[in-house]
Amino acid sequence: MMRHMTLFLILILLLGIQACQVSCNGISEGNTLVEGYRLNYVGEIELNEAYSHDSLELSGGIAGIELNGVAEQHARVLVKYKEYEPSDAIISFSEGKIKTESKSGKPVLLTSVSGTIPNNLKLNVESGTGTIKIANMQRSAGLIVGSGTGRVDLRNIQSKDISLDTGTGSVNLENCVAVRAEINTGTGSIKLKDSYIESAMVESGTGSLYLKDSTIVQHEFSSGTGKIHQEGEYRAIK
Repeated sequence: MMRHMTLFLILILLLGIQACQVSCNGISEGNTLVEGYRLNYVGEIELNEAYSHDSLELSGGIAGIELNGVAEQHARVLVKYKEYEPSDAIISFSEGKIKTESKSGKPVLLTSVSGTIPNNLKLNVESGTGTIKIANMQRSAGLIVGSGTGRVDLRNIQSKDISLDTGTGSVNLENCVAVRAEINTGTGSIKLKDSYIESAMVESGTGSLYLKDSTIVQHEFSSGTGKIHQEGEYRAIK
């Protein structure tokens, strides 16, 4: 599966429409070159609105992503980014995605996405180099998470399907329950704590699979040099 190799090429989000309130803009400490353009300015924007879609798709470039599920159908997300000139970026929720464009037509590079989203959304999240943390998605129909080099950390998740794909980043699941899971890493280790998966396909180039007080009822584990390590017994999660 070559999907995680493409994550290194992700630098900007898809085109979008309207934005919310811009809270700050300033000069970047270090210039960033994207598609031949130097992004000299930094800014941040808060998307704060009722969320009516049943899914959310986010392709974060180099951004660190931290999303926390809440019971209400409302999303409040802070997006930090680099842009070509001050107040150039336009970022929005649009048709189940976080999208971006710019007034000048120049690239926009996301550096951080964090906040709260409805806990029943189906998520599709990718970042080339940033760490991805997702927590408290208690009624999710499915989670698809991809990372090039960043760590993936899932906590307090209940989902029918979980799909995780990383290049060199490690994968950590704590207090997670899933019917099916597919986990692929290039070199990163895979750790499950206080978690339960009915059926899992786990593939790693060199990483090992560590289970602490966790159970995978049916599993297919493939690794070049890694091993399965089991510690403790599964404790039911209510």
